[in-house]
Amino acid sequence: MRDTMSHEHDIPHGHDSKVQYEHALVEHDSWFRHDPTQEGHHQEAHGQTKPMVIIAFLFGTLALVIFVGLLAMQFLKAETRDIKRTVQERNVVYVKDYRESTARWEARLKGYEWIDANAGRVSVPIAQAKQKVIAQYAKGAK
Repeated sequence: MRDTMSHEHDIPHGHDSKVQYEHALVEHDSWFRHDPTQEGHHQEAHGQTKPMVIIAFLFGTLALVIFVGLLAMQFLKAETRDIKRTVQERNVVYVKDYRESTARWEARLKGYEWIDANAGRVSVPIAQAKQKVIAQYAKGAK
């Protein structure tokens, strides 16, 4: 059974016949194999490189990378300085709060204070409370 497609499978799209396709390939490839004298004037851009342009580009790129790196370092130093300042300010507040709390706790441990005046309960200094408990145990042990 014959394929009912509108073109042959070995002829690429855009060409009516295999001969036209092969002719198009020869025309396309002939430009790459042409004689430079047929161009009329010599074209310098056919593969000639300019090393100074390449070196200038590389140095320019290197300078840009260094510049961006220095900017990033300055930004990070400024941010670090701000963070250190904030931490120090917080530490001052925390240390002040800690010292105030410690002073209150020490005052309560070393001083007298009414716990419940109606019930006659009093907080006594910790050192005296320890001695009183030891004395009570000593009387009970004898």
